[in-house]
Amino acid sequence: MYATRSRKVKTDKRDARTLAEACRLGTYRRAHRISDRQRLVRAQLAVRDTMLRTRARYTSLFIALLSREGLRVATGHPSALLKRLARIALPEALREEVEPLVVLLRSLNEELKKANGQLAELVEHEETVPKLCTVPGVGPVTATTFVATLDDHARFGGAKETRAYLGLVPSEYSSGERQQRGHISKAGPSRMRRMLVESAWCIL
Repeated sequence: MYATRSRKVKTDKRDARTLAEACRLGTYRRAHRISDRQRLVRAQLAVRDTMLRTRARYTSLFIALLSREGLRVATGHPSALLKRLARIALPEALREEVEPLVVLLRSLNEELKKANGQLAELVEHEETVPKLCTVPGVGPVTATTFVATLDDHARFGGAKETRAYLGLVPSEYSSGERQQRGHISKAGPSRMRRMLVESAWCIL
């Protein structure tokens, strides 16, 4: 539909005519609008994911600052980093350096605890999430994200379309008798694809 449109002359009127013609011919497919509930779930999961990534960066910075002074922190869950840090006798100068990070980490841990509580409540009201959690390597976060990402599974014609939507099908560049396939296409929501890949690694 764009082949006959001149790129040297662009006006709103011409654009509107082109779009109207495309709609008349059925060029555009109807876009799926995510339900209000799943949009809320997506937003909560996105905020939680951002907080987790922020805490991971703070934790890495903590370890780097301590390593600079020849100190080591015992390995463990990031949420318990402050408890492990309290067992170490820090030099006064280093303690002053990391004090802002301590304040931020303490606040992040509290907010993440609230976010996990909200997620637990969401799981209780979802019928599909508990079933998905029975799959090896799939937990409440992955299952909830999967349901929120697909929203209405009936909009997909089958598993193949779902895989393509999630970017988990091979990319292809074929012509004539030559067929060439590469890595996964990585189209669609990256957070969901990352979680599914991690679940696959757990199974392996």
